Amino acid sequence: AKYQTFDNLQKAWGDEIGDLKSFADIVTFVPVGSDKKGAVQRDRSEFVTKEEAGLLQWQVAELRKLGFEGVVTNYCMGRSMRHVGVRDHADFVMQNGYHAHPIGGSVGSGGRTPQDSAIASEANSIRTFLSSRMYGKPYVVSEHGHVFWNQYRYEQSLMTGAYAALNDFDALTAFFMQVTTLPNQRITAFEIRHDPVARAAELITALLYRREDV
Repeated sequence: AKYQTFDNLQKAWGDEIGDLKSFADIVTFVPVGSDKKGAVQRDRSEFVTKEEAGLLQWQVAELRKLGFEGVVTNYCMGRSMRHVGVRDHADFVMQNGYHAHPIGGSVGSGGRTPQDSAIASEANSIRTFLSSRMYGKPYVVSEHGHVFWNQYRYEQSLMTGAYAALNDFDALTAFFMQVTTLPNQRITAFEIRHDPVARAAELITALLYRREDV
């Protein structure tokens, strides 16, 4: 009901109105995208942000009804500035992110793992974490990793661990598979237990982040 009439919408959207003839022609639930410019994208972002914030408020309210008194958060993936309006209703900010995340699957045929260096990308993975911090809210990285087969994944601890300590993150957790009885002895993506590089990275991260050897 922002525009009340379709004529008002046409005036606001201008040439972006395209072939739309009525409100019924508008497809609402499309990917918001990467913060493109324009009136259409602005209105979509405002709408989706409002709905996401409302969903989070509802989730929190339902948990409180059940008697849960702990902290609650959600939306741990988006890096858009619009997510500030959503996370404002959360008790803390939580983020997941990886360097060299596999494309097309981490196992089986057709997948591939980028081979670029985290250092060469000017610590892009840690910069994306930093971009989503909010003043006054605890900040937690609940999943991170430099993924196998990336040839530079030994950089993980010196990147994520050191910069997390330098920027005073409140928690830092590497992603790993759940406990299992399956006799897998191979090094695989998103796994730590049989991976000597990932295990060494966790040790160095503990020294840099937890012991604050920065």
